[in-house]
Amino acid sequence: MMTRTKLRVATAIFSAAAILAPASPSGAQTPQPSPPPPAIVVDVDEVVVDLIVRDRRGRLVEDLKPDEIEILEDGVPQQIRSLRLIEGPEAVLENRQRVTLDPLRQLRLVSLVFERLGPNAMRLSRDAANHLVSKETDPNVFFAVFRVDPALRVLQGFTRDKGLLKKAIERATSGVATDLRQKRDEGRKASEQIRAADAARAAQPPAAGQAPDGANYAEQAMARALRNMEVFLEQTTREQQGSLSLTSLLALVKGQQGLAGRKTAIYFTEWLVVDEAQDQMYQTLLGEANRTNFSFYTVDAKGLTTWSQSAPSIDTLQSVNQLPSGLENTATRTAETAAGMKRTDRQVAATRNNPQAWLQSLAASTGGFLVADTNDFRRPMERIVEDIYAYYEASYKPQNRDFNGKYRQLAVRVKREGLVAQSRIGYFALPPEFRDVLFPWEVPILKALAQPKLPRDVEYRSAAFRFGQQGSFVKTVAAVEVPLKNLEVKKDEQRKTFAMHFSVLGLVRDSQGQVVRKFQRDFPLVRELDKLENYRAGNFTFSEPFELAPGRYTLESAVMDWTSGRMGAKRAALVSAPAQGASLSSLALIRRVEPVEGPDDGSNPFRFEKGRVVPDLDARIPAGPNAQISIYCVIQAAPGGAKPALEMEFSRDGQVLGKGEAPLPDPGKDGRIPYIAQIPASGWPAGQYEVRALLIGAGRQAAEERLSFVIE
Repeated sequence: MMTRTKLRVATAIFSAAAILAPASPSGAQTPQPSPPPPAIVVDVDEVVVDLIVRDRRGRLVEDLKPDEIEILEDGVPQQIRSLRLIEGPEAVLENRQRVTLDPLRQLRLVSLVFERLGPNAMRLSRDAANHLVSKETDPNVFFAVFRVDPALRVLQGFTRDKGLLKKAIERATSGVATDLRQKRDEGRKASEQIRAADAARAAQPPAAGQAPDGANYAEQAMARALRNMEVFLEQTTREQQGSLSLTSLLALVKGQQGLAGRKTAIYFTEWLVVDEAQDQMYQTLLGEANRTNFSFYTVDAKGLTTWSQSAPSIDTLQSVNQLPSGLENTATRTAETAAGMKRTDRQVAATRNNPQAWLQSLAASTGGFLVADTNDFRRPMERIVEDIYAYYEASYKPQNRDFNGKYRQLAVRVKREGLVAQSRIGYFALPPEFRDVLFPWEVPILKALAQPKLPRDVEYRSAAFRFGQQGSFVKTVAAVEVPLKNLEVKKDEQRKTFAMHFSVLGLVRDSQGQVVRKFQRDFPLVRELDKLENYRAGNFTFSEPFELAPGRYTLESAVMDWTSGRMGAKRAALVSAPAQGASLSSLALIRRVEPVEGPDDGSNPFRFEKGRVVPDLDARIPAGPNAQISIYCVIQAAPGGAKPALEMEFSRDGQVLGKGEAPLPDPGKDGRIPYIAQIPASGWPAGQYEVRALLIGAGRQAAEERLSFVIE
């Protein structure tokens, strides 16, 4: 006897949608028109909570009244504004009036997601998914099939066609390897075809009695969701934001964000573990799912095993999951004896490596449930069908009007005897203007960047490098360098570890103030305590390559130290100038060169055949017998022209010391010449230096770049 809840913060504009394939003719009948229901007034800051209520025998309760439930946000009771029962294609209002929902606007979307399955798990998952699809007959319910291999890809868009779904389920539960590049290209081509078809359908006049765009809503929504998922996956994968499993699940949620109706994922897997560095991503996944009205039902596809995955460890994870700082706080909440702390540490470590604990946490935190320790998935699948079919929808306006992006815990209590409320853990209270951010932690940083006076409490360095033209765009790299000594450290003497947690965010605005590029990265670090001094002596460098149209821009950057609550931010002008003929990139001092594997795809200008350059933004070189100046640049030869020449001139405090021609290698097939100049500086006196690089092409000066540095 349980009540599972799920939550969403409603938005005024549909910012995303679902992946929908055309429905089969048999399910495409248009329902008889009915009077519009009394509307639930939805503000951009209104919270909508979905409830599934069962009695002691597991039967759905369908006569719940508004005064029989209580919703608490951070422990404070909220005034419920409305309550209605959604039952199949109808809504049952408080006065028991039944109204028909628009099947094109109130969709039930079910995502079947398969990941990391062995042979036996594939068989069990295939049987369960087919049974689930065969039991669902509601015309408002659409299924889609996804496989995480290693990132999310679509095998079948949302459809009611059970034949198509069965084929996709067979593919998802087979051992066929995935050609990701081929599938990505196929997906993009399919998206383009879908968008073209959508445009053609949208141009057709509506049928008699039909809203102007109602019939095309599902098809139009499909392309938007595919684009949202693809963009999110590409950005987070490129920035290595957490594991591919979490990134894929978050992309699934983000792609369907903003669509009215109930969203559900059935996640079949044998393995889900979140390490400490991924805590922020995991909390973001839970918060976004709750805010988007998205529930996860997790299936431990191993089936019935001969060993027990301990329930206490699941309880431990569920309790610490509600703490903002996650698992590492558990030891401070137990008995204060050394033995007690050691036991708790071992329990937390065991929980970290317990896949079933994480599957339970993901499901319970988003309003679903875990299916595990059974080889017969039929009854759990039928119960999921019941959950999809009927649920309550309650709404309230939060009493706390400070939408600061912080996490708020949610609890739902059912007052009627015999019913127990099990609520989700909460949601991130995002301001309306920041509802489309990738991660909730961005909100305080974006707010600070919007102020005329920027915070200066964290010292760091930033720069922008230009790397020549790519078609009609200029290749650019923004870099941020954070001296780790400027960040606050949290020590754990008991575990012999230390932690740092900081985030980097940047915006590129055009001359009109519009954001044309955004980059962000979150860095939670937990390391051995005996390595602390080595880390504090180092720097962290983050670089983001992108392309800009020629013009004038502003680069805004910020670093947030979450441990201390301090932030630093900067603004700098950025000019993106086109190049004609031979060109020379910005000059960059080299901090180090990192080895790389695999072919160079050309996306990062700091990458060359033998490694990847990490720039040095400090520009301070210690004097001494081993002093050396290392400079990186990229020369682009003119198409069809001779190899250009590069002259480098050094000066100190404005006085020229000498110059010489750099021995450039031959251009590559694309005319690109990555070049590293290494100049011994033994015996150079302390002072302010400048290097002036001149590119000579076709007998004349083609480009000039300068770089300043200090020897001390």
